[in-house]
Amino acid sequence: MRLEPKTMVAGLEIDGTYWAGSLENIQQSASIQTEIAGKPIKITWDEELLTPRAFSGSQELVITQAYWFSWSATHPQTQLYSANN
Repeated sequence: MRLEPKTMVAGLEIDGTYWAGSLENIQQSASIQTEIAGKPIKITWDEELLTPRAFSGSQELVITQAYWFSWSATHPQTQLYSANN
């Protein structure tokens, strides 16, 4: 599955592995539990700041927000989150 080019995504990079999810899907999910580069990751939507947040254990991770066309051009091997997964 791929997204429309101007869909805003939240992207993560962990040990050379890339993951992205649309801001809309992340906002609609109460909490996303995933694994990136063999590490358990929790992604949530912060209603107060209106932004996604990602954690590995108690460590907060840096999320990059970008248009899908830009993120996917730079990181073509991205694992793309779908709310249907």
